[in-house]
Amino acid sequence: MKLIIKIGKVALTFFIGIMLLLGLGYAICPIYQYPPAKAFSGDKLYNPYAQLNGKWFKANFQVQSYCWLGLTNGRNSIEEVVARYKKLGYDIITISDYQRINKLSGLNVNYIPVYEHGYNIWKRHQVCIGARGIIWFDFPLFQWTQQKQFILNLLKKKTDFVAIAHPKLLHAYSAKDMRKLAGYDGIEVLNHFRTSDWLWDAALSAGRAVWILGDDDSHNVDDPNQTGVCWTMINAPSLKEKNILASLRMGRAYGVKGKNALNDNGVKRVDVNNNLITVECDSVASEILFIGQGGKIRKIAYNTNHASYLFTPEDTYIRIKIVSPKTKIYLNPIFRYNGGEIPRPQAEVDQTKTWGMRLCFALGYGAIGCLGVKRILQKRKCC
Repeated sequence: MKLIIKIGKVALTFFIGIMLLLGLGYAICPIYQYPPAKAFSGDKLYNPYAQLNGKWFKANFQVQSYCWLGLTNGRNSIEEVVARYKKLGYDIITISDYQRINKLSGLNVNYIPVYEHGYNIWKRHQVCIGARGIIWFDFPLFQWTQQKQFILNLLKKKTDFVAIAHPKLLHAYSAKDMRKLAGYDGIEVLNHFRTSDWLWDAALSAGRAVWILGDDDSHNVDDPNQTGVCWTMINAPSLKEKNILASLRMGRAYGVKGKNALNDNGVKRVDVNNNLITVECDSVASEILFIGQGGKIRKIAYNTNHASYLFTPEDTYIRIKIVSPKTKIYLNPIFRYNGGEIPRPQAEVDQTKTWGMRLCFALGYGAIGCLGVKRILQKRKCC
């Protein structure tokens, strides 16, 4: 019995130590002042498809291979993953293993360094495209908006294009989060697990110019229900990494949801002329939807390969969804701005609140330390 009690005390001490250690991460995380959740405004319209002078390339930025002794549930080798996506006709093949950048050397692919960041229990993950190194820090247990912003800021220091991964999965990100978070580049709207377009609309409605990604996030490339079902089409002059990343950052891409990576339709042009938006497809679509502020459908055109919508004074952004027999295409938004650079609001650190919070942590940890020392001294005195 005494042995059991002793083991229990050791286990409790170990648990408390781990919790205190994890708690230090929350002390490191600043408190942010978020840019206001304001709708896009301005007298000009930003059209990401205004200068389509390149070629459309098919890409996937999320797939897991076998690594970390199988703990991340990837079933296939790197070679098997690459072979499968080559067979499906992808132009850009990447492997986004958790916390690992695969070099894919000798596999004859257009290489872009990618990994999936995150090892917390609620699947608050990020896709890091054009990664120059791995950020190992994370909050394994709980994350609120402040911690999510801190991680995005850390990742952006070493990554060209940071996207929030599968935000709807396990309710990892809420609409409230999307209205606040800033300083990242994209959202993985399409994923074989979930479609998160309503969370994308929450971000867009708050004036966050973030772009779509469509990714399989497959863990088994032999499963047709999770491979070749979501992809990103990118318009770029070539497959060079710098050109692909530049096009992603400018929004010259769209997401597709389908089967076997087959495009039964495509985007020929998207023009804006005197506030009139016109989209033309390669073939007849069942529906062409124009979606605006708050995710509200503003217009639907049926059984046509082209449609137009007049951007009204009340509209802040319009995104287009093209529904065909075998695919659904999600275009990036056309939104109001004042010209020049794309507006990219940033979250700023509230220094007063941050250091006030850290002082509270220091006092709390100091008090726990004093109690621990006092208990040790009492035990020695008894002995």
